[in-house]
Amino acid sequence: MMATTTYIVEYGDWLAKVAEEHGTTVSAIWNHPENAEHRAKRGSPDVLYPGDVLRIPVVASAPAVEPAPGQPQPSPAATPPVPDQPWPYPPFAGPWSTQPTWECPGGTCACHPVPEDEPKDEHVIVFYDPQGVRMPGARCRVYEQGRLITPEPSAADGAGEIRVEMRASTSSLQVEWAPAQLPPNEFLPYRKMYQVKLGGQGDTAVEKRLSNLGFSRGKRLEDNVRDYQRAYSREPTGNVEEIRLEVL
Repeated sequence: MMATTTYIVEYGDWLAKVAEEHGTTVSAIWNHPENAEHRAKRGSPDVLYPGDVLRIPVVASAPAVEPAPGQPQPSPAATPPVPDQPWPYPPFAGPWSTQPTWECPGGTCACHPVPEDEPKDEHVIVFYDPQGVRMPGARCRVYEQGRLITPEPSAADGAGEIRVEMRASTSSLQVEWAPAQLPPNEFLPYRKMYQVKLGGQGDTAVEKRLSNLGFSRGKRLEDNVRDYQRAYSREPTGNVEEIRLEVL
């Protein structure tokens, strides 16, 4: 029988994530004979709770192939730099420049001044790590249609929040950030489009809110709802009605 190693499920885990981290598949873990008790208890590979004990099949490494004498040595694959300090996000796979690029949408970008009398709104952006924990001191920049609207440097306050003033007509912002524990650097490695106006209580509003919270990998809303539910140790039903009120 294939060798296995023991893994204790942590908060925010789901089976596909565990499988990827161990170089195996969901099916290989779920169907392994040593996980029979787990299958009987949970009933579905989509159900996982902190403290669950899994037996993970150990994938044997392929033997290294030495080049023949006189053959050039293969170049190592380029890998993105990974910080030395603990990192709450997956390693960044960029790079991109620190300055976003924009196409000027008819007089609404950084190359056109904003009239002083144009109505303004204040908006609060909250920074969370993948476990749903607020990130005090996260270094950040916020752009409104290519125009930097936060002072340099800027960081989230003790509650993981930053307040920005923007045009009342703005529906989305571009946000760059880095966790506070990373060494100071001008380059902020994470970036996303942040939806300001959710547009009511419908499914589109839920989808925008989940995207703001970092749950936007799936092609379908149901998939992103499941990711949200897994992150908060809930049964991943994919039913949007179960989360609508709490996210909006």
